[in-house]
This record gives sequence, C-alpha cells and structure tokens, in this order.
Amino acid sequence: MTGGATATLRLEAVSKSFGHVHAVNNVSIGLEQSGIVALVGGNGAGKTTLLRLMSTVLEPDKGFVTIELDGEDTGPVPRKHLGVLPEGTGLYQRLTAWENIRYHSRLHGVEDGVARKRCESMAEQLGILGELDRATRGFSRGMRQKTALMRALIHKPPILLLD
Repeated sequence: MTGGATATLRLEAVSKSFGHVHAVNNVSIGLEQSGIVALVGGNGAGKTTLLRLMSTVLEPDKGFVTIELDGEDTGPVPRKHLGVLPEGTGLYQRLTAWENIRYHSRLHGVEDGVARKRCESMAEQLGILGELDRATRGFSRGMRQKTALMRALIHKPPILLLD
C-alpha cells in the first residue's frame, strides 16, 4: 500500500448456498493486514467457498464483503487490494512465467518496467530467476506455485489470500 495505509478485509453476516447446500452460513470476520489466519475443516466444510467470497470471485447470497483502509470502509472490495493464490495456479501454459506475471500486473495498473524489477527480485529470492523466460508448460508443481505466488504479489496488495 502506498502512504502506509492499513487494510482490513471484513465479512459481515455472509452466507452462500448452492441449491440446498449451505456452504457458508452467517460468517462475520475481519482479516487485518499482516495478520495470519488459517481455515481448517474437512472436505465440503466451505473453506474454498469462503475464500472465493473474500476474493470477490463469488458474491454472497446475504451479507457483504468490504475493505477498510485506515479504519474507513471503502465499500465493495477493489481487487487491487487483494493478492489471490487459488488452489489451481491458473497459469497460461503457453506463456512464460514472466508473461503470466506481466499479464496480471497490467490488470492492476503496474507498469512493465516496475513489474519486471519486482518480478526479478521475487524470483531471485525464490531461486527461480533463470526460469522467468521459460514457458510454464513444463514447470514442476513447485515452480508453478512460485510463479503464481509472484503473480499474486506483483501489485503489492495489502492482503494475500492463499487457497
């Protein structure tokens, strides 16, 4: 975040059903920047649905999801405040690691030069700097995860959601 603003992702009385299945029922939670929260539960408990609601991929049937910046509600969550690493990496296999990351950085308004520097810095820390210009098709699962993590962080979101 620029300007040192702190962010809190809030869910207020959020519910989501799929037909007769109540995946999430009346959940209220505040997730603060720099905090760590783990969702633990069995298969079908609603963990992924809850994450999809938080990341605005799904809309709740009831309740609302907002983000607060420095304690002020900004209304519906702008995706620029979120980095999301889904269970499946969602990488385009024909694109290189850098091209996948650049595509998402452009969606968030990050200039290519800035994005490339950030990308190279993260890749160096993750030990994959030499792999940025390779197509992701042949990547191991770990390489795909690292690439997807860099993609989620490229725009420096204050909140990161990992599935």
